Amino acid sequence: MAHFKSIFLLSFFLVFFNLNGNAQTDYVSTANDINLMSPDEEPPYRYAEKSAEPIGGYENMMKFIKENIQNPISKKSLKINGSVIVEFVIEKDGSISNVKILYGLRPDLDAEAIRVISMMPNWKPAEHQGKLVRQFYQIPVRFTIE
Repeated sequence: MAHFKSIFLLSFFLVFFNLNGNAQTDYVSTANDINLMSPDEEPPYRYAEKSAEPIGGYENMMKFIKENIQNPISKKSLKINGSVIVEFVIEKDGSISNVKILYGLRPDLDAEAIRVISMMPNWKPAEHQGKLVRQFYQIPVRFTIE
């Protein structure tokens, strides 16, 4: 558990501060994030002046997830309670891409979270300095299986 806490704290630090110690407000700066781009694209933003939003609001998004999530567990005696943290990019056209797990529970639950997030309807894209931009987004997908 101590190892997880140190990785979490290091990740937290890297997300909010670049190597010079300045607050990171625009583009991402990690090699993994840069690999998400084609040569003619800008990298996704972590923060934009106007963040991306699900069309119909967050309640609609949560309703979509709840209605579409399926229980991949076959053993009824297994109890699982927890969240899978999913990160994805909202493209300039509002589509979802680059869905990945930041914190998972089990491979079958992680795969189910990726499946549902990947099929979400388009969002209203982010805007920065008057133009549409790509933006990272993270959400928890909660599993309660009793």
